[in-house]
Amino acid sequence: MIILHCADLHLGRRPQGGRGTWSANRYDDYFKAFSGIASFAVQRGVDCLTIAGDIFDSNSMLPATLARTESILEQLKENGIPVVVTWGNHDRPGYGGDSEFWLAYLVEKGLVLMPRAERSTTTSGPVWNFSACRLGEVSFWTPGWWMSQNEAALAALAGYLATVPGPHVVLAHIAISGRDLIDQGAVAAEHILPFKELVVFMGGGHFHSFSHYPREAPFFFVPGSPEYFDIAERASEKAVVLFNTENGEWERVPVKPRPKHELSLDTDTADFETFLHTRLQPLLAEIRAEEGDMIRLEVRCAAGIWLDAGRCESWLEETGCFGKASVILRHSGVDGSGEDSAAGQERPVEEIIREFVMTREIFSDYPDETMRLLNGLATGLRETTRSGDAIMERIEEFCTATKGKT
Repeated sequence: MIILHCADLHLGRRPQGGRGTWSANRYDDYFKAFSGIASFAVQRGVDCLTIAGDIFDSNSMLPATLARTESILEQLKENGIPVVVTWGNHDRPGYGGDSEFWLAYLVEKGLVLMPRAERSTTTSGPVWNFSACRLGEVSFWTPGWWMSQNEAALAALAGYLATVPGPHVVLAHIAISGRDLIDQGAVAAEHILPFKELVVFMGGGHFHSFSHYPREAPFFFVPGSPEYFDIAERASEKAVVLFNTENGEWERVPVKPRPKHELSLDTDTADFETFLHTRLQPLLAEIRAEEGDMIRLEVRCAAGIWLDAGRCESWLEETGCFGKASVILRHSGVDGSGEDSAAGQERPVEEIIREFVMTREIFSDYPDETMRLLNGLATGLRETTRSGDAIMERIEEFCTATKGKT
């Protein structure tokens, strides 16, 4: 079986900010990415297309979003390409069950197939029930999405599959991470390893960059999102995964997202006009940027220099050709002694919070709202401490304490 695997389409997403018709243009970008994937599936004649969650950016959507999605799925159906899906944190079932679950609607319409995972609570603990959908001799399964219970769901599914004849394919809106993230879609490799002897392919998602496991003869693939979720997301080659279950051969098939430029420069001046003419404009002259591109600019400031990042972003969007700009300030300022020459000079708390939010993908869905929340928290904390670093330590504690609750 030849499987084309993707995840994190985020159809219906409308990133805010930017200039002019930015939000509407970005809304179209996600559909263009999905349409391109569908066209490739038809052209290549794959046996199925799998999507591991976050097909939609939200369970609440405009009629136009559903209609455009159905149109692309109809194209695949007409060309004999079945689509097997699972859900993620963005498009998981609501409290009303299937009545609030758009993927269930697509199943009823005959446009997708979807394995199921259900959990019930008993006095002796949770009970898991899994049901597959089939294509030929291959059974497709999912552990579902259960936030803090994702690892338990994986273990339960692995135990169940060990008793059921294969071949099996598993789709999970989950990625592997060795870091302790504030992210319940990340699991350690030890939770994926049991599936190595149980499945012919395991398709992951959730993280927007590519990864596979193990390094040799991989069976688990996170393809990454085909379009940038947000400007804070690091630039990377966007692609989907083509996998042959008969021999384990695979390849990444590139897709073309909206162009995104990642640049960096140094500055020893806080005067914006001087920075613009001597640093920024010469750097921009070296790249080929087109109307509507995105740019993420990292500015390394000398000790005691506080450049106006907001003004820089406005200039890039309003005067330059960029549809959306993000400027991140760094204040390393190492002197000849090897010590931080900015030591003892307090950074503005608002700037620290901005850097904190814009450099963490977990906040990329609502960066402006997150910054407002954290700035409000910082204002209250100023009554107990005047230190920007101490305030950020308290905010880190706040984010950890509210893990899974916000």
